[in-house]
Amino acid sequence: MSHLPRTSRQNARELRIERLESRQVLAVDFSLLKDINPTASTDDAAPDNVVQVAGLIYFSATSPTGGTELWRSDGTLAGTFQVKDISEGSGSSQPRQLTAVGNTLFFTVSSGQQLWKSDGTEAGTMPITSVGGFNWDIEDLTCVGDILFFTSG
Repeated sequence: MSHLPRTSRQNARELRIERLESRQVLAVDFSLLKDINPTASTDDAAPDNVVQVAGLIYFSATSPTGGTELWRSDGTLAGTFQVKDISEGSGSSQPRQLTAVGNTLFFTVSSGQQLWKSDGTEAGTMPITSVGGFNWDIEDLTCVGDILFFTSG
């Protein structure tokens, strides 16, 4: 005799264990591509906010001379470099919310108060003019199709 009320018996489902198809993990030989922060201190480059745009990988990382800035990589040593020193010197622009829209990268700097875009070159990495000269608190960068949406306040 069942101890479940009739409606619970009707909604109850039988647990089944099913065998999944076999999976094979691809063997990958990981190695350091580039030492962005080679200082002897315990601080590391702390790569973060990784996104792919047009076959390139973009990320924020910390170097001893450039602070935390925007970097890119094509997977080679020569093709891994800081895109632009936005906050010149050892200051940090803190690129966040890296978002791909087509072949353009959008991101925020300075704790979300400025919206920037980049085509992957130093010359093509620039702030987007703020509306009315105000600094925004920009959050939630989201790409839908080929349009960038965000919230500000």
